[in-house]
Amino acid sequence: MNERLPTLVTITQPIMLKRRGVEMRIVVHDGAAPSQPLDQTLIDAVAKAHLALKRLTDGSKQSIATVAGNLKMDASDLSRILPLAFLSPRIVELILTGRQPPNLTLRSLTRGADLPIEWSQQEALILT
Repeated sequence: MNERLPTLVTITQPIMLKRRGVEMRIVVHDGAAPSQPLDQTLIDAVAKAHLALKRLTDGSKQSIATVAGNLKMDASDLSRILPLAFLSPRIVELILTGRQPPNLTLRSLTRGADLPIEWSQQEALILT
């Protein structure tokens, strides 16, 4: 009798145990970068950029200075963060969940190179 033993295979996957009521669930990590603390400054800037864009394009003919004043910020600061309203949804999702690259900061987005308009180019620039 010459039986072959099965080959041992090891699979490594990050998991978390989560309590759900009286039971425990194994939650498999999705393979993305581990979450880090949320960058509230970056999140606030993205939110302000979207709010400012809405106010600038709602037909009320408000100037950047007026919108900036209403948001309690300087017009030059608003001009600097306004392009964040055009970030790709994937980048925004990563920011909102704390999974953005560690080097992605408000400063790097607003003081660095100009952001491309095309989302795939943004993602190539920021996420690689």
